[in-house]
Amino acid sequence: MNSLFALLEGTFWLIFEFVYPDLQEVFYNIPGANIEPSEGVDVFEVAISKLDSYFAPKQSRVYERHTFRLLKQEPEEKFEKFLVRLRKQADKCQFTDKDGNIIDQITENVTYPN
Repeated sequence: MNSLFALLEGTFWLIFEFVYPDLQEVFYNIPGANIEPSEGVDVFEVAISKLDSYFAPKQSRVYERHTFRLLKQEPEEKFEKFLVRLRKQADKCQFTDKDGNIIDQITENVTYPN
């Protein structure tokens, strides 16, 4: 397993060096990404973690809550499906009272008796 990991690590740095020069520029400008090898620190793991964090989609609480407030039950949509959409969006909103907000949204926007 260690030899496979070493092979993957070597392949990563080779691809990183020659195939993606634009990625190098991003990498070298991420604080804490370009570290020196030392005892107990896996440089490869740090690099992957920093790049993952950099490229992870950013969420705006304001935008996600706005999107949540716009959700309405569609004509012919089953209540259960609407509830699933509300819960999925509410997970992105960072509400302190998620259930209360879902209940409010249901009260205001359920119009079809499906």
